Amino acid sequence: MKLFRPFFKILFICLMTNASFSQNFLNGSFENNTCGVSDQINLANAGFNGFMANTNAFGTTGNMDIIRSATWGGGGAQHCTWYVALTGSGTDAFAMTLNTPLIAGSTYTISYYDRKDPGYPGFPVQISLSTVNNAAGTVIYTAPVAPTNNTWVQRTFSFVAPNNGQYIVVTQNGGNTSSWVHVDNFVMNNNTSTGGLNIAATATTICIGGSATFTVSGANSYTWNPAATLSSASASIVTATPPTTTIYSVTGSNGGCILTGSITLNVIPPSTIAVTPTLSTICAGSSVTLTATGATTYSWFPATALSTTTGSVVVASPTVNTTYTVIGGAGTCTSAATAVVNMSPNPTITVVRSPSLICNGQSSTLTASGATNYTWTPAATLSTATGSQVVATPLATTNYTVIGASGTCTGSTVATISVNITPTIVVTPTLSTICFGSSTTLTASGAPTFTWGPAAGLSTTSGSIVSASPTVTTTYSITSGVGSCTSNVVSTVSVAPNPTLTIIASPSLICTGSSATLTANGANNYTWSPAASLSASSGSAVVSTPAGTTIYTLIGSIGSCTTSAVSTVSVNTIPTVAVAGTFSLCVGNNVSLTASGAPSYSWSTGALTNTLNVSPASTTIYTVTGINSNCSSVNVVTVTAYPVPTVNISGNFSLCLGQSTTLQANGATNYLWNTTANTSTIFVSPLVTTSYTVVGANGSCTNSAVQTVTLLANPVVSAVGATTICAGQTTPLSASGANTYVWSNSAAGANITVSPFTTSVFNVIGTAVNGCTASAGVQIDVQPIPSIGLSVAQPSICFGTSTQLAAGGAQSYVWSPSSSLSSSTGNAVSASPATTQIYTVTGTTVNGPASCSSSNTIALTVIANATVNLYGPNSICFGQSADLNAGGASNNYSWSPSNSLNVNLGDNVIATPSITTTYTVVGASTGGLCKGYNTITVVVNPLPLVNAGRDTTIFYGDYGILYGSTTGTLYTWSSSNIASLNCINCPTTYINPVLNTCYVLEVVNSFGCKNTDEVCVIIDKDFGVYLPNSFTPNGDGLNEVFFPRGYGVMDYELYVFDRWGQKLYYGKGNILKGEIVGWDGTFKGQTCKDDVYVYKMIYTNTASKSVTKAGNVNLLQGNSH
Repeated sequence: MKLFRPFFKILFICLMTNASFSQNFLNGSFENNTCGVSDQINLANAGFNGFMANTNAFGTTGNMDIIRSATWGGGGAQHCTWYVALTGSGTDAFAMTLNTPLIAGSTYTISYYDRKDPGYPGFPVQISLSTVNNAAGTVIYTAPVAPTNNTWVQRTFSFVAPNNGQYIVVTQNGGNTSSWVHVDNFVMNNNTSTGGLNIAATATTICIGGSATFTVSGANSYTWNPAATLSSASASIVTATPPTTTIYSVTGSNGGCILTGSITLNVIPPSTIAVTPTLSTICAGSSVTLTATGATTYSWFPATALSTTTGSVVVASPTVNTTYTVIGGAGTCTSAATAVVNMSPNPTITVVRSPSLICNGQSSTLTASGATNYTWTPAATLSTATGSQVVATPLATTNYTVIGASGTCTGSTVATISVNITPTIVVTPTLSTICFGSSTTLTASGAPTFTWGPAAGLSTTSGSIVSASPTVTTTYSITSGVGSCTSNVVSTVSVAPNPTLTIIASPSLICTGSSATLTANGANNYTWSPAASLSASSGSAVVSTPAGTTIYTLIGSIGSCTTSAVSTVSVNTIPTVAVAGTFSLCVGNNVSLTASGAPSYSWSTGALTNTLNVSPASTTIYTVTGINSNCSSVNVVTVTAYPVPTVNISGNFSLCLGQSTTLQANGATNYLWNTTANTSTIFVSPLVTTSYTVVGANGSCTNSAVQTVTLLANPVVSAVGATTICAGQTTPLSASGANTYVWSNSAAGANITVSPFTTSVFNVIGTAVNGCTASAGVQIDVQPIPSIGLSVAQPSICFGTSTQLAAGGAQSYVWSPSSSLSSSTGNAVSASPATTQIYTVTGTTVNGPASCSSSNTIALTVIANATVNLYGPNSICFGQSADLNAGGASNNYSWSPSNSLNVNLGDNVIATPSITTTYTVVGASTGGLCKGYNTITVVVNPLPLVNAGRDTTIFYGDYGILYGSTTGTLYTWSSSNIASLNCINCPTTYINPVLNTCYVLEVVNSFGCKNTDEVCVIIDKDFGVYLPNSFTPNGDGLNEVFFPRGYGVMDYELYVFDRWGQKLYYGKGNILKGEIVGWDGTFKGQTCKDDVYVYKMIYTNTASKSVTKAGNVNLLQGNSH
């Protein structure tokens, strides 16, 4: 297919749909053989294979027949001349070769015919699929019944291919060498042919100008019709190039057998595509909307700069000249159109600034180039808003935009004029005086930035505020501005000297309450602090009377400059002497006396330390003097002496564990025990041998005594025996751990026996050799004997049913006999005895080691069930009903499930199930207590699936095909217009109605169930004609001739004229008959030039109506002469 660009930028592309070859038998009718006219009887495998093409025998015995005559089975072949007879159970087997392997997992349908001779037994035919030519393969079908005597019966079945086999294997499913069946006419019903020939096509639908290849097999010679649009009228492989949808029929000859087949090739015209605008010019960066019409789907290319590549509307924004092609289709056939989008470049604008940097109040000239017209913004500070040159006088830095235009395309650029402001600087103060060592703050304003100099004595050299601390008088310069736009001011800072001060203190050290004179020199004015202890706060001489050592500060000034000095007056405090310590003691002890409040001390004993240790035998007075330099004071204290007491303890000093005693202290006035008690007596109960200490006091003088209380060990007594018994039982008790024992029941001794009637505690007291005692006890729990209670849910039950037996009064239970019970243990069991039965249960209660048991019995009566008989059919077809009857019982009958029954009570019901259903009927015995039941299964056989096909429309005079599909084995077409049917017993058949007609397909499946479907055919007398708008007679074999395509069209006349009206061509044809003629682009033997030509077509449709059609056609081959 070649692509071309016609004058109107319309492009047609014709696409073709491909189809794979259909599978078919290479010799399914057995006509392809070399047997001549004679039957071939009892052939071995090799003999059979020598006669029969594409059919291979491999039976275990080899006894095949190739039959032509009517000697056996009531006549000759079912189809044409020959059929095959074979024996049973694989003694005879043959494989038929398919033209191509099957596809595993795909579904296929095969039909064939079988029969048998009544003189021989026959078994159902079995079909297998094999991947090799001499093996049984995988079974895909077994006939439901054996062949019929003397009558050919067609069998049709569908299957899913289990492998990729190419060989269909035929055997009998049973029998031996004496069992014979006949088979004939094997057909793959999914093939595209009927009538015995197999036709495979590379495509069944093409676009106008396309072609399809047909391959026919099944005969030796062929005749095709209509042949006008075929590459050959008699070949087995032909190429069809029809201008309109055409039904091709083929007749095959195989010796004396005539076979037929047909196939329909549908031709689809392409869409006529238009696109607007076909030519457009845009500026760089712009876009244009392209709109296509004439199809349902669209595809655009190239995709560069398109908003989308699909849809009828796209937006193109190319950066270079671009030709866009759109391919549109309404199905599988497409055509194309083009649109050209040309680019117009945008102008490139440049601006020269003279100058680019100015001071405020100055001007700059801007000169633009690169375009024809110019517009400037902002215009407020420009001499003009248009023109290539403008004068700018901005007050501040400004970006000027200029837009240049050349035609409709524009470009722009920005030119910046920078404006530097000449500042007006103000500095404060401009003149100042400071004292040496001080500083002053200088502040500048009027500009954004400042530079200060010289740097000596400045806190910083930039910024609006600086701190100046010069050591000598200094003039500072302040500068601000950018480039040539600067200004400068100055500020002077003068430095004055500070005074030098001296102070004389007379005296500099005084006692508390004394005074000193302070005298100052070196300045004109004086100020003293702190002033509170001074005679005056100013003046050169002042009197100081401080309460403590004080540092005085003097500030002296000469003018505004000051300096300071300090003087210290030290004050020694008159000490206040204090004495700390213990001022009483027991005779024989000592105490410490400590003096404080002075730097040094002197005691009446002659000691000079601040601490004095004394041990007087009687009360004594002591004196201490405190000294602080030249200041002193005195303190006096008295130390009192007391006598020491004698302490002892009395009481019982030996105890048993748990006993108590009283301890008595003597010899003092007050007491403190190590138990924290502060009384003279204490009551103690020690758990171990313990020492007790008491401290006795007379005043502050104390003494102590210690006494040990010895603890004697108690015996460890234990008592053991059974802790749980049943009522009425006895048990021994035993005690240990002591010397003698007495029990709470008055018994004496270590071992006794007891028989309590209720739960009781027995205590024992044991006495040791040392006289100490202890006790122990045993509790005996007395458990009662359980009382077993029994109950039954139903004292009488029906045979085969069960009832619940329940026991109570114990913890666990054992039942007997247990053979008809659900369990032999548990408080509740299910009983299902076959006869009346007495059951015994033993109940046991366990508490610790005690296990107490008792038994009880209960009787259960068993009644026989009713017997129910059931009658009715075992199978029906879907939608039919079954009459079901019950008998044998003496009461009403109940049926289930009831959803598909007319009633569910009574001995007779009508069942109408939609699926295979098992019905259960229950009937009661005499008295109505015990019921019996029976079941019957009604198999619902499916109706055959039948599809007569979709309603369709064909053109008047055309043939149609009815494609019936079914799961049945027998089928019949019927209609009020029966004569229009080619075959009434074929699933697929030709029809040729002249009026609107409906057809009914009835099918019967292997279960004997019937179903029908209807298809209606509408006769359309419409017509259509299509002529292309371009053709290319350039010798490449494509689009060489300008000719009409159509349907429903018979005779036509075609005229072609040039633009001046001269007739260049005339021809007559008939589309319906395939007689197509057209213009090859020449006139009087000379090739015409590329141009637009005018055509006129006069034609007659199938309704005998004459129609005239006219238009233009482009001749495109590259010639301009």
